[in-house]
Amino acid sequence: MTFKFSERSLTQQIGVDERLVKAANLAITRSSVDFAFYEGLRSKKTQQENIEKGVSWTMNSKHITGQACDLVPHVGGQLRWEWTPILAVGEAFREAWVELYPYAQLRWGGCWDIVTGVNSEISLSTLQNQYVKRAILAKKTPRSDGAHWEVNFLSERSVSNNPNAALFDALTKRVEILENIIDELRLTDEIK
Repeated sequence: MTFKFSERSLTQQIGVDERLVKAANLAITRSSVDFAFYEGLRSKKTQQENIEKGVSWTMNSKHITGQACDLVPHVGGQLRWEWTPILAVGEAFREAWVELYPYAQLRWGGCWDIVTGVNSEISLSTLQNQYVKRAILAKKTPRSDGAHWEVNFLSERSVSNNPNAALFDALTKRVEILENIIDELRLTDEIK
C-alpha cells in the first residue's frame, strides 16, 4: 500500500530544509508503515515549552532553524512513538535520503553520536542499541528520539556550488567510518 501525507503533515513541511522534505515525501511512498510529518520548523517559544514539559532537552534544536523534522508512525489511526514502527519509518526515510543525497550527512535522534546518512549498511536498530551501550559505558543517560531527523552540520559545508563538495563528503564519510571502527574497538575493550 502506498501512503500519502495529510494536509497537517504538508503544512508542517513549510520552512523545513527542502532536502528533509523531499526525502520524507519519497519515503512516505515506500514505507511499510504510514507516518506523519509531525513537526518541522519550531519557534524558540515552543522549544522552551517542550523543554519545560520534558519532551526536549536543548535550546540548540535544529527545529528552530528548520533543519530538523519528526516523522511519527501512524498505526491503527493513532500516532505511535514505539520502536518497531519508528524503525520501519526511519529505514524508509534513510533509504530515500541516501538515494537523493548520497553524500549529504544526516543525524538521527535514535543515535545522536553518529552521522547516519552515510551508514546505511548498518540497521537503525543496531545503531540505536550501540548508541545506548556507548552512553551507558560513558556513564551518560542515553536520550533517544527515534522520530527525529536533522541535517548534519557537515552538510552545510557541502553546498552544490562548491567544486570540492564531493571530495569533502567522501573524506568525511571515510572519517566517520574510521570513527565508528574506533568506537567499536573501544566498546569491545570496555566490555572485556
